[in-house]
Formats: sequence, structure tokens, C-alpha cells
Amino acid sequence: MRDWDEVRAIYSFYSLFFLGLIIMAVKYPNYLSRKDLKILEVRLTEDPQWKAKHYLKSSSSHWVEIHTFPEDSSLYKISGVDYKFINYNDFKREIKKGDTVVISVKDNQIYTFRKDKSKYMDFDKAQHYKKMNERWSLVIFFTIFFCCNIPLAFSERPNIKIGKKIIPVYFNVVLIICLIIVIMVASKTIGWEYVTSGKFIISFGIMD
Repeated sequence: MRDWDEVRAIYSFYSLFFLGLIIMAVKYPNYLSRKDLKILEVRLTEDPQWKAKHYLKSSSSHWVEIHTFPEDSSLYKISGVDYKFINYNDFKREIKKGDTVVISVKDNQIYTFRKDKSKYMDFDKAQHYKKMNERWSLVIFFTIFFCCNIPLAFSERPNIKIGKKIIPVYFNVVLIICLIIVIMVASKTIGWEYVTSGKFIISFGIMD
């Protein structure tokens, strides 16, 4: 069993760490509004290049590379969550080299894609997904932050007396129980469909 001062120091570190994550998530949200985007009319110099990278047997990432004219427009990509909201079949069938299209971009990432009157990406659904995914992150981060502050209120390790037995409180167990409860509630109120693995990775390295 670790020394209580050492345990409190560990929880203090994790408390500050997750507070930082909460502040960063609130200050720099991962979703955009249309006013954040630059609208361009460009001509495709190549057919869209469909790319994939495989990490594990069941894990991979996919994106589309769009080469355009003029030259200073360089290379644009559709990737991440936005890739999930491409009208895939129509995009692959109808978008070809030489087409003139209207795109909305930020930092060479494409968020809307239109040819004539046809739209090939759903910006609003993609941003809604990102917003809900961020709510998941904030719920998890805040739960861990809150649980990490509980042991800091005790100058000595608290104990529970059950009959004649005195059992020390292990706050890593308290944290896990709280996370299970919060995840169950969030799955009903936010929805499992908005969880993206890789957007937040929770480490249960806090040990008593």
C-alpha cells in the first residue's frame, strides 16, 4: 500500500491534468461554424484519391485527397469525422478530374463540397456529431477531475468500519464505480453513437 502523502500527490497531479483537459476542450472546441470556413471555387486536376491506413486488424483511418488548380491551393483533404458524412456513392461516381467545385475549407481540410447544385457532404450532421462527442469527453474528464479531488480533502487515508473490520478506502475503486455510473447515464442521455475511440483515451493508472 502506498504512503498516503504519495497517493494524494498522484491524485493532485491527475486533478490538475484533467482540469487542463477540461479548459482546453471548452476553450478550443473541435467543432466549427460556417463562419470559420473559407469558400473557394476550384478545378480538380486529378480524380479524388481515396486513401486508407490500417493500424490493427479492426482499426483504420480513411480520407480523400483533392488536388486542385490553381497551384497555390495545393492539396485538400476530407478526413476524420467529416469523412463519415460524405455522400460516398455519389461522390465516387460523379466527382472527376476537370470538375469545377465549390468547397469550404480551413487549414486545407474540406468541410463542405458542392458541384453545381449537388451537395456531397453534410456539414451540419458532422459538426453535431463532433459537438456530442465533445460532451462525452467533458463528462469523462469532469468525472475524473471530481473524483481526484475527493482524496485531497483527507489528511489521512479514510477507513470504513464494518463490524469489527476496518477497511481502508481505495479511491481508484471509487473512481471506477463513478465512471461506470456516469458512462451508463451518458449512454442514455448523449448516446453511444457519438463515442469515437481515439478522441479520448482514459488511463486508469491512478493507483492507491
